[in-house]
Amino acid sequence: MLVLAFLAIFVLVGLILLPMVAVVGVVALAATFILPLAVLVYSMIAAVESYNGHNYSYPWIGDWVDDQLYQPSDPR
Repeated sequence: MLVLAFLAIFVLVGLILLPMVAVVGVVALAATFILPLAVLVYSMIAAVESYNGHNYSYPWIGDWVDDQLYQPSDPR
């Protein structure tokens, strides 16, 4: 009986987790192809903007770096 209980647990848990693993797998596969493409596009935009003499900062990351570098001094 104990062996049947363990088998039932593994089968039921597997059936419950299978859709979640499939969704996570599709998202990971999409990110594997989309993120390098986005890096390529943003770096091409940055190269063109720099060539034209404009300052360019990457969206979100540039703001985060500015916040990290230019924090107000601690008034102790």
